[in-house]
Parts: sequence; C-alpha cells; structure tokens
Amino acid sequence: MAVVRYLPRRLGCLTPDRILVTDIRMLKDDVETQTMSLKVTGLKISDTARARMVAQPPDFELRDGEVVGLCGPIGAGKTLTALAIAGLLPASLAVSSGSIELDGNELTTSGETDWQSVRGDKVSIVHQSPAEALDPIRKCRAQLEAALAWSRTEFHEGILDRVLTDFEIDDPRRVLNSFPHQISGGERQRVIFAMHALRKPKYLIADEPTSGLNRELFPVLVRSIEVLKQNTGCLVISHDDAFLRQVSDRIVRFESDTTALVRPPAQQKETKSSLDETIIRLKNVAIVHDQTNILSNVSLSIGKSEILGLRGASGTGKTSLARVIAGLDKPRSGTVEMMTQREPRNKTSPVQIIYQDPRRSLTPSMRVLQAVEEAAKMAGAAAPHTAATEALNQLGFPPDKHNRYPRELSGGQCQLIALARALVTNPELLIADEVTASLDVESAQVVLEAISRIAKDSEIGVLMISHDQELLRAYAHQMLQIKDCRILVAER
Repeated sequence: MAVVRYLPRRLGCLTPDRILVTDIRMLKDDVETQTMSLKVTGLKISDTARARMVAQPPDFELRDGEVVGLCGPIGAGKTLTALAIAGLLPASLAVSSGSIELDGNELTTSGETDWQSVRGDKVSIVHQSPAEALDPIRKCRAQLEAALAWSRTEFHEGILDRVLTDFEIDDPRRVLNSFPHQISGGERQRVIFAMHALRKPKYLIADEPTSGLNRELFPVLVRSIEVLKQNTGCLVISHDDAFLRQVSDRIVRFESDTTALVRPPAQQKETKSSLDETIIRLKNVAIVHDQTNILSNVSLSIGKSEILGLRGASGTGKTSLARVIAGLDKPRSGTVEMMTQREPRNKTSPVQIIYQDPRRSLTPSMRVLQAVEEAAKMAGAAAPHTAATEALNQLGFPPDKHNRYPRELSGGQCQLIALARALVTNPELLIADEVTASLDVESAQVVLEAISRIAKDSEIGVLMISHDQELLRAYAHQMLQIKDCRILVAER
C-alpha cells in the first residue's frame, strides 16, 4: 500500500481502491525508466594545476539494457571520460563543470566513501590495459573466483570453464591455472571480460575493448556484449567506428580532434635488392613453456631496412618468439645469431622491443620528455634533450604534451612515447609487437609510416607482429604466419 499513497497525484481522480495492480506496475516501471540511467551533461575535465581544460565529452545518456558507443580520435579524452564517471581521475585532474548523474543521484559532488559504494556493483570499467587490471601474482582462477564471490553467485563446478569458453578461450583449464604474464594479451583481455560478466555491474564501461585483439574475435566480442546488455547498460569506448556500428544501439562522438598528429610523408616499400645484409638469423629454434610446445623448428632472417611481418591468432606464440629474438628468454633449442658487428652502447641492446601494452613500459612518475631523454642518455647521445625532442616530433607527438605524465595521456599517445624511447637508442632491430593495437586508424598510419621511413633511412630491421593481415600486407616486405606451432611463409 506504500506505493498507492502517491498514485492519485499521477492518476487524477482515481482513488486507491479503483487502481488495478497492472496500473501500479506500469506506473512503477514508468518512474524507474525516468530515473534509472547514467547521464553525462556539459562535462568538462580540467588540469587543476595549469587551469586549462583537457577533455570535453559529448552529452549522452545510458539506460539499462542498451549499448552506447563513445567514439573519438586519439587524445580526445575518451579514457578520461570513463575515469571521471567512475571517480578515478588522477589527482592533477578534476571535473570543472557539468554533471554525471547515476540513477538520479549527482556524482560530481560525491566523496570517496560515496564513490566506493558506486564502483563495482553500479559502475565497473574494463580498462584498455588488461595487464594493469589483473593481479600479477595471482593465477587467473583465483581472480575469477574473487569476481564470482563479489557477485554473491553460488559457485558450482565448471562455471569458470564455461564463462571462459563463452569468450572463446580454447583451453580454459590452461588459462585458469596460469598467471597473467603466462597468457597472451588477447587472452588477458578476455579474462577481464569474463570477470566482469561474473560480477554483473549495473553499468559497464568498456574502454577500447578491441585493443590488441585479433579481428577474427570481434564477432565474439559483439555477441558477448549482446549477452551482457541483458542485465547491464554498456558504454563502449572505441576509435573503431565500424566496430561501434556493429555493437551499439547509438553512437555519440567527440566534436573535433584537438590533438591531431602530424602525418609524416608516405613511404614506398624498399625493393629486395636493398635488404641483402642480414642483421639477425634464427635457425631451428624451439620454444617450450611449462612443458607445452609453443613453437618448433623456427628458422628466419631479417636484413637491414627490411620489415618482416609476423601474424597469427592470439596465443600462438608471437610475443614468445619476440622475447627470444630480443634475448629476454632462451629457446629450448636452436640458435639466435646477431650478424652485425656494432659495438654495444652503454646499457642499450641492439634489439629494441615495443610491446602492445605501452603503459607497462613507462615509468608513471616521469614526464614524456624525461622518459625519452632517459633512453637517449643510456644510448650515449651527445645531446639527450635534442635527441628526445626530435624523436617525438618525428612521430608527430603533440609538443604541448611533452610535459605530461603517462596517466594524463591516452593509450595511443603512450605507445608513441614507447616507440620514441626505442628509436633514440639507435637500434639495429626493432620488434613492433602489436604497436597499433591501441591506436585509431589515422594515428596507426602515422606510426607505421614513421617506422617504415626510419627502417629505410637508418637501415634498421623491423619485425612487425600483428594479427591484422591487411596491415602487414601494406607495410611488410615478407609475411610469415604462425600455425600449429610452426612458421609458414604466407606471401612476399
């Protein structure tokens, strides 16, 4: 009867004894649909120390059971928007104006105690960097069980296997019994999705969920979000407009790109005649992890100015091979031989590797220019500041962001910093491990053309790892494929 007290105001002359139960349910549903939503209006995020705005997302409203896509270029403030909604902005940034309303409650004036009651059950984030969201010292099984306990769902045998299978992890037992560093980037991302599927938050923010994933898995991700939205409102953040059109009920966009990168001139691929001098050669290399055969009988070589493409599905051993080439891991058998005679410079290696997760390779307490200068100093550069500035400019990194911290930048911008750090060491071989996974199309092209130009001008060999066949076809001189633990020559 408590609901009936306020109904006559809504129903005019009707009295409580004449109201049908169906009328009450209909009116209750109407009240809920008016208030049960996540609404962002007029939001501005500012750098408090410099008193300037760094992001102004578009207005949008997310209701239960729908998917809203948030699209924008690199550096527009997509991730900052997600952090603001969850009350996780860095200390140097703050919401300077606007409103974030959750189910009728204003969040911008909330204290930390209020935010703690919001995060998890009401608002949850799938971060762009899955390695940062997973505990490195706990196996995936323990982390999934913790997510299940949080949701107060009854545990039964096989539930974890089933949820991983839903995200098309072929060997769920292996993943459950592995630490995060023992599985591929794509598998880590899917473990994160599984954790959030178990927790069942009211609103889920997926920040660049396709980052680092094989495009063949995109349909799986689309179907997964369709399942999630039955109980959850989903805000999907991405620079991939085609993906958002597939998965979203509607899309909102940042108005303009205020941090556009400078496009270097397009480069033509070198002919084979300029690629004759071999930098590195692998012969009959085998890689085994925990008694599991990863790769067998791998033989390949990379020459000066050559871009060798390597593709394969997630978890096939692409990154494992990169680590062996870089000297970070040892093969079970076979040889890895550097063919050139360059004298080592201080503490830098002639082989530099750029990972698909750039935030893990950057020191969070160092500003952009400091981080690149540090690498230049280690390489023995005569003028580290000049070398760092030139490397960043060469990649089209916005000069007004040289004094930012990594936490204040997008994932794509952090990738450019990682690439600049590698380039100032003057390497002989550059391993680019899914370097465009966190970049929008335009920014990815800038980075790839810069790598192509640098390979030609500086006679650097490049191993370009990707699951994107079209990307490798456009930039690689030769493309290899990993399948069934072996290297296949795909095409030249």
